[in-house]
Amino acid sequence: METIKIALVYLMEFISWAIIIKALLSWFPGSIGYKLYGFLEDITSPVEEPIRRVISRFNTGTIDFTPLVAKKNDIYVLVGANMDKLKLTNHIKDEELKVKMYRVIDSCNSVLKSHSIRTTEFLNPYEVKNAVAILNTEPDLKYKLEGGYDGAIRSVMLISQYYCDLSEESSIRCFQVSGNFKFKSVSHRDYLGSILGLGIKREKLGDILVHEDYCQIIVSSDMGDYVLYNLERVARNRVTVKEIGISDIIPVEDEFDIKNISVASLRLDGIIAGVFNLSRQDASKFIGAEYVSVDYEKIDNPSKQVEEKSVISVRKCGKFILDEIGGVSKKGKTRLKIKIFK
Repeated sequence: METIKIALVYLMEFISWAIIIKALLSWFPGSIGYKLYGFLEDITSPVEEPIRRVISRFNTGTIDFTPLVAKKNDIYVLVGANMDKLKLTNHIKDEELKVKMYRVIDSCNSVLKSHSIRTTEFLNPYEVKNAVAILNTEPDLKYKLEGGYDGAIRSVMLISQYYCDLSEESSIRCFQVSGNFKFKSVSHRDYLGSILGLGIKREKLGDILVHEDYCQIIVSSDMGDYVLYNLERVARNRVTVKEIGISDIIPVEDEFDIKNISVASLRLDGIIAGVFNLSRQDASKFIGAEYVSVDYEKIDNPSKQVEEKSVISVRKCGKFILDEIGGVSKKGKTRLKIKIFK
């Protein structure tokens, strides 16, 4: 059944192009006598003639709109077959996010034109949310998220035509990095810095899962061999790298420090100030400098109201979860339970 669907799609594509080429040829005097025109006429007539008979009842002019109607939704092939970047991203204020969504749309347009499968760069949950909203505007597309394990923070998106089977498709590779770390602990930052030091862009890296004496990393397929043969040291420690299967990935349980604070309101600047022992003014500066994200969305509004279970990241300070919003103290302040990532 799937083979029949694919064959029908290609047949429709062929007829669509035949309609376009015949319409273009009709603009040139004498072209109707060409053998090519006659061949295209034989192919397109079964589609165009019923439409032409209906249109002729209402169209009294000299222009034949039949090819345009016959093409219907496929007419976008003639003008570029493009999903409109500006229209789909005009609500996005963050320029960095907008550029990433442009690349997602480029992948979508490539799939629509070539009937191939395309893969995005690694995206965080907020970027995935925006990308999914864009894909949902085009019914001929479908997608699959791949991060290596359930609950992955960073994922790539495989995009295809609706009839493709993505269940066996993969665009990531997984590696285990081991070394002698008895005399010096190695952190997530050390692993990330060593990989980026190879010249690999962050967008090519998925989650980095740090265990006691080894680390598991997820990378895009095209960077796999480069990591395998070039990652030799982490924080001055010699390491060995071996490829592992997706089923060998072991998720890491996050560890937290618990902190209880009281705030006058649920404003973002007040909460950040309370968690990191800053003044409200300093917290606002971090927000204004776009150092702060809430649920992976960059925020530039100090007065944003924060909801329970929100994940808040402050560059140069740390990352925490607003775990619980408690009661109100005698002084009228709201009690909060904060989980700070270690």
